Amino acid sequence: AIIDILSKNPEKSEIQSFLLNCLKFLSETLAPFEMKIRGYQDAIKQLKSKTFFLEQEQAKINYIVNRLESGLIVVDVQGTILLVNSALKYYFLKYFNDEVPIGLHISLLPHNILSETITLCHSRFENESREIELSKEFFLKVVSNIIFIPEDDLKRPLFLIIEFHDISTFIQFDRLRTSFIAMVSHE
Repeated sequence: AIIDILSKNPEKSEIQSFLLNCLKFLSETLAPFEMKIRGYQDAIKQLKSKTFFLEQEQAKINYIVNRLESGLIVVDVQGTILLVNSALKYYFLKYFNDEVPIGLHISLLPHNILSETITLCHSRFENESREIELSKEFFLKVVSNIIFIPEDDLKRPLFLIIEFHDISTFIQFDRLRTSFIAMVSHE
């Protein structure tokens, strides 16, 4: 607009020439930055796309993990709780009236047999299996598995997955079998 106004006034041709030179200088100077900005915009679009994809995958994983019948907790090497599914939350609420927040260190869990089992599994940090009794009629089989850093020659552990499987039915059947055998042998 300024150049148009100046072009209508011929006596101002020096100003017009100066402004054209300034405009040329600015466009040459800013051209690389414009390319960088376009590159950043493309990178931002790709990042948004990948973030959306990862959020969808995370939602799928959360859905699957929370639909498992077995309790599940994931703890990192330092002892921070990374994931707790709804089944394990239910066990904590039903039997101990406690919650298990994500991000909490296992040493800060309220003291009960579930948290003590989690702490014991973490202190040993090895693949193992044990049985615990929450009530006279409810038993859990606890299985801990170490997940290592993929393709790591040193086999450094990344985190520990602890599963809590309801084995109450099996224990009850075993008790019935034992009492049946005892009764039959007595007779």
